[in-house]
Amino acid sequence: RKPTKLLHCIEVAKILGKLNMGSFEKQVKERTQELKMFFKKGAKIVGDSCKKGWYKMKNMRS
Repeated sequence: RKPTKLLHCIEVAKILGKLNMGSFEKQVKERTQELKMFFKKGAKIVGDSCKKGWYKMKNMRS
């Protein structure tokens, strides 16, 4: 039984999805480490979402 083009495309999409998820997890880990460093220095987040807090922390670094 020969694989069809559609089946091949689905398999490739699954593989790419796994690779992208791995890079996303790596980004989250890196950001977590950076935030830990800021918290150890005494920084505090005041806001209603983590995303806003991240941008504030990022701007503090500059």
